[in-house]
Amino acid sequence: MIDRELAYDPEKRHGQIQIHAWLLIWSWGFIIPCGTLIWTHTKRRQPSHPYTHFLFSGLVGVTLAIAGFAYGIAKFTTFSREGVSAFRMAHAVTGTIATIGAMIQTLLYAFMRKPRYPGEKPSDWPRWQKIGQFSHKYLGWVWLLFGLVACETGTHMTNVTHPDFLYLGWDHEDEIYTGGLIGALLATAVVTMTVVLGHNHYH
Repeated sequence: MIDRELAYDPEKRHGQIQIHAWLLIWSWGFIIPCGTLIWTHTKRRQPSHPYTHFLFSGLVGVTLAIAGFAYGIAKFTTFSREGVSAFRMAHAVTGTIATIGAMIQTLLYAFMRKPRYPGEKPSDWPRWQKIGQFSHKYLGWVWLLFGLVACETGTHMTNVTHPDFLYLGWDHEDEIYTGGLIGALLATAVVTMTVVLGHNHYH
């Protein structure tokens, strides 16, 4: 049986990794953390909080994260191939946990009370709503951490000196993805500060 990962076309594999990497960098490195941080720093100013914006960024981020994960599963053979290194398996596992977590987070959002009106006490909520609210509030940071770890570990596998290097012929490719991830995080900080400061100023 031919190992389809060893019998690849380097040019084709290069494109596949680009699609997989940028989908995850944009989702976990920018859209999801940006929406989460803006929500965290503006949600107390009710009822002016932009729920629609938060919901839109969350759905777009999760959709891109799922797309990047599904594309990776379809094109690479980490889980089905024998002899995969612990580092590469860790990358795949953290990415899987992050993706499942993102889907759980989306479902938990349905159990949250929206919006929380001034003076409303959580003690008045039904138990299932308390559980959904608490889980969504804190588990989201856990899934985000797994997503960022998956992105960071993935950048190393595009380095020609790394034992898990997945294709041939592109030097310094890891620097591009590492720079992209750092740039996405910096953009997250800038956009978050701009939106939060503007929101607080006008509300």
